Amino acid sequence: MADIDARHRAANEHLKAGRVAEAGRLFAALAAEQPDNATFAYMEAVVARAGGDLNAAISHLERARSLAPDRGSILTLLAHCRLACGDKAAAIDLYRTAHALAPDDFAVTMGLADLLFDQNGVREAADLYGRAAARDPDNPDPLWKRGVALVRCGEGEAAIPFLERALQQIPDHHNAIMALGEAYSMRGQHDEALVQFRRAADMRPDSAAALSNLGKALRLAGRLGEAAEVVGRAVAMAPDDPGLRQRYGLILQNQGRLDEAIAQYEAGQRADPRGIAGTNSLMAMHYHPGFAPDEIADAHKEWGARFGAEIAPATPTVFAARPKDPVKRLKIGYLSPDFRRHSVSYFIRPLLERHDREKVEVHAVANLATRDAVTAEIESVVDRWHDIRGLSDDQAADLIRDAGIDILVDLAGHTGENRLGVLARRAAPVQATYLGYPNTTGLAAVDYRISDAVADPPDGGTWHSETLVRLPNGFLCYRPAGDAPPVGERATGAGRAATFGCFNNIAKISAPVIESWAGILRAVPGSLLVLKATSLSDEDTRRRTMDRLTAGGVARDRVTLRPPAKAHRDHLAAYRDIDVALDTFPYNGTTTTCEALWMGVPVVTFAGDGHVGRVGASILTAAGLSGLIADDRDGYVAAAVRLAERRERDVAGSALRARVAGSALCDEAGFARDLEAAYRDMWRRWCAEDGAG
Repeated sequence: MADIDARHRAANEHLKAGRVAEAGRLFAALAAEQPDNATFAYMEAVVARAGGDLNAAISHLERARSLAPDRGSILTLLAHCRLACGDKAAAIDLYRTAHALAPDDFAVTMGLADLLFDQNGVREAADLYGRAAARDPDNPDPLWKRGVALVRCGEGEAAIPFLERALQQIPDHHNAIMALGEAYSMRGQHDEALVQFRRAADMRPDSAAALSNLGKALRLAGRLGEAAEVVGRAVAMAPDDPGLRQRYGLILQNQGRLDEAIAQYEAGQRADPRGIAGTNSLMAMHYHPGFAPDEIADAHKEWGARFGAEIAPATPTVFAARPKDPVKRLKIGYLSPDFRRHSVSYFIRPLLERHDREKVEVHAVANLATRDAVTAEIESVVDRWHDIRGLSDDQAADLIRDAGIDILVDLAGHTGENRLGVLARRAAPVQATYLGYPNTTGLAAVDYRISDAVADPPDGGTWHSETLVRLPNGFLCYRPAGDAPPVGERATGAGRAATFGCFNNIAKISAPVIESWAGILRAVPGSLLVLKATSLSDEDTRRRTMDRLTAGGVARDRVTLRPPAKAHRDHLAAYRDIDVALDTFPYNGTTTTCEALWMGVPVVTFAGDGHVGRVGASILTAAGLSGLIADDRDGYVAAAVRLAERRERDVAGSALRARVAGSALCDEAGFARDLEAAYRDMWRRWCAEDGAG
């Protein structure tokens, strides 16, 4: 025994000194002499791994495991070897076994958490980091890692104390600083976020990631010109990073620099054909007057085919156990990243509340980057709430299937934080897209797209990969903000020059729109134009916008550019200064149109081609105001001029608010019944299909 112990020590010394071959010969001899010794089999694996022979290491470890199945060191090393061979599922199972055997083992807990974090099991990883932090409160590693994981889960509020505690111990920890900046950003504390991101960028001035995050913080703080300069430098450092291209494109788009933005998105798409830059490119095409509906539709379908090529949707047998009962109470799941203060919430909340609970069980499937008061309100009115932030697409799809959701309704399309990958995996027997995006998803796994006959006329183009479902009274139901101020009555008649206004985002103000506005102002002497948008808080964007307006024929002294209001009530009150609201094209407004009408301001729209250019017509038709819809640009100019000259009381002021309130646009109960009837028809079709779905 003494000889064996001495040879064991010698083998370990060789290994520590890097003499792998000598250590290997000694451990092999020891293992041959004592084949039932798990330690020697384990050390053979250590040597094989050090020598780069993973297959041999795994073989030795499996033998060691058979001899000592409860030894955590064997399980964890085997997990690392399996992971290095690409077997991620086996690695996680091995770590889980080790953790179950030794739940208080700090190293095992951290190892499992690290592995889960890397494999998109972020929520579970956050919990494990929390347990590790409780066991070793003076160790900064679980603190900052839990903070980062919570940020990834959208829980910035909860992340901050862990990150701050970690930074007390390791003040210059770059990842912790970056995560703290992100957490502050989630809380809307943009100044605090900027401090952290500047600190991170100063620490690593050659880091494209640090500059990218600083640029994001500058954008959220409304400093778009600075943001563009910073992220532009990051792109120059890492031109093949699709995420950087996406971020740069978004900043440029917010400034109204649409051609430059699309160029960035396309560069990002070339670098990562299935990545987010591709969806941003699709979204940006709607703003640009140079893309026809056919071209935009083809791009969506091509993206859908490319994105879905490597994704295996659930087979029909997955839903074989679902009873094909056409009259059952339906479980409807609404999938969205926007259950918060967002335009989507203005339209979806009344539906969630008005659903007939005898016929429908309402599920919210939330992918929230951050929560707010509106989130809590929405969560309180649904029957079940599912948080999928931090879950992989496969995990989220499994959650939705396990919840028994019959019809999954996407509310995001190709907008930010979408989960189109979940839809591509066929998470529910019936899948539809609605509300949050003005076009097709392009995915074969999405069955229906919900619209109406004005926004998508039956004789229009075949621009959708989904079957169109047209609701009879409009595809939107608007609930005005509870804090909306009273309508401000404006003077009528020709004694005062009219003030036109547009509160849509700057990216929607196309060159044809500017040309039309110039014509309106020329036709109405003394008239003024007021533009108000979030990005107009930035001086560089204001300058660029004014330059575009004047180049398009709008006199500088007849335009007022306003930054966003701090409170929503103040934003609505700004409509009191407007006589006539001017819709944008080719991309119409939605929330802005509804808000203008509610504040007693008539809206003139031009009904173009495709859904994105006909939303204004849909809203005005539902509101009983089809007389404000123009068929072409000349008609748009003429309608605006006519309203400015006459300013009829029946389409302005308190009379307009009353008219809208009594219209289909605000008929919450009627809208819910229409949509429920559509869902029932979708479900009956599925029940009538052959096989399991």
